[in-house]
Amino acid sequence: MVSRADQGAVYSETSGELSVPNVPFYSIPHLRRNAGFTTAAVVAFTFAFAAVAASGTVPLAGTYWRLARMNGETVQAAAGASLPHIALHAETERVAGFGGCNRFFGRYSIADPAISIQPLGGSRASCPDTNDLERAFISALAAVDHYVVSGGQLTLSSDGRAVLVFDAVADATTPGSGP
Repeated sequence: MVSRADQGAVYSETSGELSVPNVPFYSIPHLRRNAGFTTAAVVAFTFAFAAVAASGTVPLAGTYWRLARMNGETVQAAAGASLPHIALHAETERVAGFGGCNRFFGRYSIADPAISIQPLGGSRASCPDTNDLERAFISALAAVDHYVVSGGQLTLSSDGRAVLVFDAVADATTPGSGP
């Protein structure tokens, strides 16, 4: 068991459960087991949300971002599918996520407020119900050049036009949803 007494948080490696005072209880075994997250990454991810609860500010990196709108339209997941999402990892300057069917990864760079997401690699399964969404999402990610974090939302823009809007998600336990 890993514990941060100064924050009052307790993480159980056995169950993958983390508890932080004044922040809703999160059980995040899916992140730990299925996405290759280390204990430190899981704890850092959860402390980011403890900071959000305390300050109202969501950090760009270290936050699990779930797609809410693309090109101004609300995004709906296909039956039984998860919404696309991303997570940026500051220490490695890597981005990882899920496009609706396949997991992907790549590099990103930031020169506030500019952002660049380099070519993405990932799995290549075919999912007839989500292929169009995934193709549009990955294309939009590759084209972004600006970001804004406001409250619990991340807006990625291309040529001055908002193309992707994400919501910060504190509970990433939905099956198939780990970044």
